[in-house]
Amino acid sequence: MEEYLAREYWCSPSRLRAGGTVYTVHGAADRPYIKIMAYRDTVVVCTSKDLAGRVRDLVENKSRDEIFSLRGLQGFDNSLAFDDRGHTPTKAACLARNVDMITGVSGAAPVSPEGLWEVGVDVLPEYRNSGMGTYLVTKLTGELLERDVVPFYSASVTNIGSQMVAARCGYIPAWVDTYGTVLDGSSPYGELLHI
Repeated sequence: MEEYLAREYWCSPSRLRAGGTVYTVHGAADRPYIKIMAYRDTVVVCTSKDLAGRVRDLVENKSRDEIFSLRGLQGFDNSLAFDDRGHTPTKAACLARNVDMITGVSGAAPVSPEGLWEVGVDVLPEYRNSGMGTYLVTKLTGELLERDVVPFYSASVTNIGSQMVAARCGYIPAWVDTYGTVLDGSSPYGELLHI
């Protein structure tokens, strides 16, 4: 596994185990590229040559948690969901920015031991209808497929825009389910069922 990760992130296995933050340049990147990974006590920041200096300036002297934390990010509940302790099941994400503001996020979280990961996307209202959602989902889907993960995209039957993003990204309908809730007395359905 270490040999594979070292090849993917353009570093040696010894650098992968070195601890701290390791900066590498993707030797075959022919366009802007960035990929960041945490492995044991090491964070590897791999970029194309043109981004190396700028990305290093952004993450230098930041802890692993600071580099990876999206906690507190508001307005992206379909792609990133946090519990009361600030934890998220999201294991992969693609971000779009306008200068320092995050404008769109696609995220994926594992939902089964069989390797199924659910993909979601959010784009701030003023950036919708620009192709950003389609771009983010396409990039994330490609990354998941490279990892041998089976992605699926779910959208409410009433969310036509989200369904269109899924279709443009190559997702096809596989199943339909109804709204699910826990009938613990807090749902209006509990009254209907006399729970």
